[in-house]
Amino acid sequence: MEVDNCVDPDVIVKNFASHFDEVYTHNNTARTNQIVQDYLRMRSGYCGLPLTDEHTIYTELGSSVSRLHTGKAPDIAGLTSEHLLYSHQSVPVLLCKLFNLIIQRKCVPEGFTHLHCTNPKD
Repeated sequence: MEVDNCVDPDVIVKNFASHFDEVYTHNNTARTNQIVQDYLRMRSGYCGLPLTDEHTIYTELGSSVSRLHTGKAPDIAGLTSEHLLYSHQSVPVLLCKLFNLIIQRKCVPEGFTHLHCTNPKD
């Protein structure tokens, strides 16, 4: 592989490391430390919404899956209700675990926010 007219992998790696070290270095050490301290101070007093049993998703989701209608249009990723209906019985359990983790961590995976098209014409 050639990068910037260089083919020596060790030099290429060092150049990448040097570039990203420079790009991701703060401009003002004092300001960076102040921002970190402000964040830690605000975080220490933060109290989020308490999670109760009302927020928990149970494996009865499987019975919800069994009530899905077939023959409907696929979602943006190309999945249909048939994918869930005819999947292994562990899939609803794993989905429950996934959704509960999302709720507990209050963090939606980045991939859930990316819309992509399965039709190359779009």
